[in-house]
Amino acid sequence: EIKFEDEKIIIINKPSGIPVQGGSGINLSINDALNIINQKTSKNLEKWQLVHRLDKDTSGLLLIAKNSKIADFLTSSFKNKDIKKTYLALVKGRINKDNGIIDIPLRKKMLNKNEKVYPDIENGKSAITHFKLIKNFSNFSLIELKPITGRTHQLRVHCKEIGNPIINDIKYGGKEVINRKISARMCLHSQYIAIEKYYEDGSSLEIKDNSTPDFLKNI
Repeated sequence: EIKFEDEKIIIINKPSGIPVQGGSGINLSINDALNIINQKTSKNLEKWQLVHRLDKDTSGLLLIAKNSKIADFLTSSFKNKDIKKTYLALVKGRINKDNGIIDIPLRKKMLNKNEKVYPDIENGKSAITHFKLIKNFSNFSLIELKPITGRTHQLRVHCKEIGNPIINDIKYGGKEVINRKISARMCLHSQYIAIEKYYEDGSSLEIKDNSTPDFLKNI
Protein backbone atom coordinates (compact mmCIF):
# COMPACT_ATOMS: atom_id res chain seq x y z
CA GLU A 1 0.00 0.00 0.00
CA ILE A 2 1.41 3.37 -1.07
CA LYS A 3 0.88 6.09 1.55
CA PHE A 4 2.74 8.90 -0.22
CA GLU A 5 4.60 9.43 -3.48
CA ASP A 6 6.18 12.33 -5.32
CA GLU A 7 9.13 12.74 -7.68
CA LYS A 8 11.66 12.19 -4.87
CA ILE A 9 10.34 9.51 -2.51
CA ILE A 10 7.77 6.82 -1.99
CA ILE A 11 6.41 5.75 1.41
CA ILE A 12 4.80 2.32 1.60
CA ASN A 13 2.91 0.53 4.35
CA LYS A 14 5.03 -2.63 4.70
CA PRO A 15 3.16 -5.72 5.90
CA SER A 16 4.54 -7.78 8.75
CA GLY A 17 6.45 -10.86 7.58
CA ILE A 18 8.18 -9.25 4.59
CA PRO A 19 11.91 -8.54 5.11
CA VAL A 20 13.34 -5.22 3.99
CA GLN A 21 16.70 -6.69 2.97
CA GLY A 22 17.74 -10.10 1.66
CA GLY A 23 19.83 -12.72 3.40
CA SER A 24 20.14 -16.41 4.13
CA GLY A 25 16.79 -18.18 3.71
CA ILE A 26 15.04 -15.08 2.34
CA ASN A 27 13.47 -15.55 -1.11
CA LEU A 28 12.09 -12.06 -1.60
CA SER A 29 12.62 -8.75 0.16
CA ILE A 30 11.68 -5.12 -0.39
CA ASN A 31 15.22 -4.51 -1.66
CA ASP A 32 14.83 -7.35 -4.18
CA ALA A 33 11.66 -5.70 -5.44
CA LEU A 34 13.53 -2.39 -5.82
CA ASN A 35 16.26 -4.15 -7.81
CA ILE A 36 13.62 -5.57 -10.17
CA ILE A 37 12.11 -2.10 -10.62
CA ASN A 38 15.55 -0.62 -11.29
CA GLN A 39 16.39 -3.32 -13.87
CA LYS A 40 13.19 -2.62 -15.77
CA THR A 41 14.07 1.09 -15.89
CA SER A 42 17.78 0.61 -16.58
CA LYS A 43 17.86 3.55 -19.00
CA ASN A 44 17.12 5.79 -16.06
CA LEU A 45 20.33 6.43 -14.13
CA GLU A 46 18.42 7.21 -10.96
CA LYS A 47 17.80 4.11 -8.84
CA TRP A 48 15.25 3.57 -6.12
CA GLN A 49 16.98 2.67 -2.86
CA LEU A 50 16.45 2.02 0.83
CA VAL A 51 17.44 4.67 3.36
CA HIS A 52 16.34 2.89 6.56
CA ARG A 53 15.00 -0.46 7.71
CA LEU A 54 12.13 -2.08 9.54
CA ASP A 55 12.41 -5.52 11.11
CA LYS A 56 10.80 -8.33 9.13
CA ASP A 57 7.95 -8.72 11.64
CA THR A 58 7.39 -4.97 12.08
CA SER A 59 4.70 -3.43 9.88
CA GLY A 60 4.17 0.14 8.81
CA LEU A 61 5.67 3.13 7.05
CA LEU A 62 8.88 2.53 5.10
CA LEU A 63 10.66 5.36 3.30
CA ILE A 64 12.28 4.75 -0.13
CA ALA A 65 14.39 7.25 -2.08
CA LYS A 66 13.91 7.56 -5.84
CA ASN A 67 17.36 8.95 -6.61
CA SER A 68 20.83 9.25 -5.11
CA LYS A 69 20.50 12.96 -4.29
CA ILE A 70 17.43 12.48 -2.11
CA ALA A 71 18.97 9.30 -0.65
CA ASP A 72 21.98 11.35 0.51
CA PHE A 73 19.65 14.02 1.93
CA LEU A 74 17.57 11.46 3.83
CA THR A 75 20.62 9.61 5.14
CA SER A 76 21.99 12.92 6.43
CA SER A 77 18.58 13.78 7.90
CA PHE A 78 18.48 10.50 9.82
CA LYS A 79 22.01 11.14 11.09
CA ASN A 80 21.10 14.67 12.20
CA LYS A 81 17.82 13.45 13.76
CA ASP A 82 15.77 15.55 11.35
CA ILE A 83 13.50 12.59 10.63
CA LYS A 84 11.04 11.71 13.39
CA LYS A 85 9.32 8.33 13.61
CA THR A 86 6.53 7.08 15.84
CA TYR A 87 5.56 3.46 16.44
CA LEU A 88 2.61 1.74 18.09
CA ALA A 89 3.39 -1.26 20.28
CA LEU A 90 1.24 -3.64 22.28
CA VAL A 91 3.31 -4.76 25.26
CA LYS A 92 2.96 -7.26 28.07
CA GLY A 93 1.81 -5.94 31.46
CA ARG A 94 0.30 -2.67 32.59
CA ILE A 95 2.35 0.53 32.45
CA ASN A 96 1.79 2.90 35.36
CA LYS A 97 3.45 6.00 33.90
CA ASP A 98 1.74 8.24 31.34
CA ASN A 99 5.06 8.86 29.60
CA GLY A 100 8.79 8.53 30.09
CA ILE A 101 12.26 8.21 28.59
CA ILE A 102 14.19 4.96 28.21
CA ASP A 103 17.93 5.67 28.12
CA ILE A 104 19.77 2.34 27.91
CA PRO A 105 22.92 1.93 25.76
CA LEU A 106 22.84 -1.12 23.48
CA ARG A 107 25.38 -3.43 21.93
CA LYS A 108 25.16 -6.12 19.22
CA LYS A 109 26.49 -9.58 19.98
CA MET A 110 26.55 -12.86 18.10
CA LEU A 111 24.64 -15.73 19.70
CA ASN A 112 24.95 -19.09 17.92
CA LYS A 113 25.48 -17.38 14.55
CA ASN A 114 22.52 -15.11 15.19
CA GLU A 115 22.81 -11.41 15.94
CA LYS A 116 21.14 -10.20 19.11
CA VAL A 117 21.15 -6.86 20.91
CA TYR A 118 21.84 -6.49 24.62
CA PRO A 119 21.98 -3.59 27.10
CA ASP A 120 25.56 -2.54 27.78
CA ILE A 121 25.96 0.49 30.02
CA GLU A 122 29.76 0.65 29.73
CA ASN A 123 30.47 -0.25 26.10
CA GLY A 124 27.12 0.09 24.33
CA LYS A 125 26.07 2.81 21.93
CA SER A 126 23.68 5.49 23.14
CA ALA A 127 20.03 4.46 22.67
CA ILE A 128 17.12 6.68 23.72
CA THR A 129 13.38 6.09 23.32
CA HIS A 130 10.46 8.26 24.42
CA PHE A 131 7.27 6.42 25.29
CA LYS A 132 3.68 7.48 25.91
CA LEU A 133 0.89 5.36 27.35
CA ILE A 134 -2.19 5.25 25.12
CA LYS A 135 -4.29 2.69 26.97
CA ASN A 136 -3.97 0.03 29.66
CA PHE A 137 -5.81 -3.26 29.32
CA SER A 138 -6.14 -6.11 31.82
CA ASN A 139 -2.68 -7.57 31.32
CA PHE A 140 -1.10 -5.56 28.50
CA SER A 141 -0.72 -1.95 27.33
CA LEU A 142 -0.82 0.01 24.09
CA ILE A 143 2.01 2.52 23.92
CA GLU A 144 3.48 5.03 21.51
CA LEU A 145 7.24 4.80 20.96
CA LYS A 146 9.47 7.56 19.55
CA PRO A 147 13.07 6.48 18.96
CA ILE A 148 15.52 9.36 19.30
CA THR A 149 18.36 7.13 18.16
CA GLY A 150 18.14 4.36 15.57
CA ARG A 151 19.87 1.29 16.99
CA THR A 152 19.10 -2.20 15.75
CA HIS A 153 16.11 -3.69 17.64
CA GLN A 154 16.14 -0.64 19.92
CA LEU A 155 12.42 -0.49 20.62
CA ARG A 156 12.17 -4.23 21.21
CA VAL A 157 15.06 -4.34 23.67
CA HIS A 158 14.02 -1.15 25.46
CA CYS A 159 10.50 -2.48 26.02
CA LYS A 160 11.95 -5.71 27.38
CA GLU A 161 14.33 -3.85 29.71
CA ILE A 162 11.54 -1.84 31.37
CA GLY A 163 9.65 -5.06 31.99
CA ASN A 164 7.12 -4.72 29.18
CA PRO A 165 8.26 -6.78 26.18
CA ILE A 166 6.31 -6.49 22.94
CA ILE A 167 3.58 -9.10 22.46
CA ASN A 168 4.78 -11.98 20.23
CA ASP A 169 8.39 -10.74 20.21
CA ILE A 170 9.75 -14.19 21.01
CA LYS A 171 13.38 -13.19 20.34
CA TYR A 172 13.45 -10.72 23.23
CA GLY A 173 10.39 -11.59 25.29
CA GLY A 174 10.48 -15.39 25.16
CA LYS A 175 7.49 -17.72 25.20
CA GLU A 176 5.72 -15.74 27.92
CA VAL A 177 4.84 -12.94 25.45
CA ILE A 178 3.13 -15.24 22.94
CA ASN A 179 -0.54 -14.34 22.54
CA ARG A 180 -1.97 -15.83 19.34
CA LYS A 181 -5.50 -14.78 20.30
CA ILE A 182 -4.47 -11.18 19.71
CA SER A 183 -2.27 -11.69 16.67
CA ALA A 184 -0.04 -14.19 14.90
CA ARG A 185 2.80 -11.68 14.61
CA MET A 186 4.89 -9.21 16.61
CA CYS A 187 2.74 -6.28 17.71
CA LEU A 188 4.87 -3.36 16.50
CA HIS A 189 3.79 -0.89 13.81
CA SER A 190 5.52 2.14 12.27
CA GLN A 191 2.72 4.71 12.25
CA TYR A 192 4.24 8.12 11.54
CA ILE A 193 7.18 9.72 9.71
CA ALA A 194 8.09 13.41 9.61
CA ILE A 195 10.94 14.79 7.48
CA GLU A 196 12.06 18.23 8.51
CA LYS A 197 12.95 20.76 5.77
CA TYR A 198 11.77 18.38 3.07
CA TYR A 199 10.41 21.05 0.74
CA GLU A 200 12.39 23.89 -0.84
CA ASP A 201 10.60 26.48 1.30
CA GLY A 202 11.90 24.72 4.43
CA SER A 203 8.60 23.15 5.41
CA SER A 204 8.29 19.58 6.64
CA LEU A 205 6.59 16.50 5.26
CA GLU A 206 4.43 14.52 7.70
CA ILE A 207 2.86 11.17 6.85
CA LYS A 208 0.67 9.19 9.25
CA ASP A 209 -0.99 5.82 8.77
CA ASN A 210 -4.46 6.29 10.24
CA SER A 211 -5.52 2.69 9.71
CA THR A 212 -5.86 0.36 12.71
CA PRO A 213 -3.05 -2.22 12.94
CA ASP A 214 -4.37 -5.78 12.76
CA PHE A 215 -3.14 -6.59 16.26
CA LEU A 216 -5.58 -4.07 17.72
CA LYS A 217 -8.65 -5.51 16.03
CA ASN A 218 -8.99 -8.48 18.39
CA ILE A 219 -8.79 -6.55 21.66
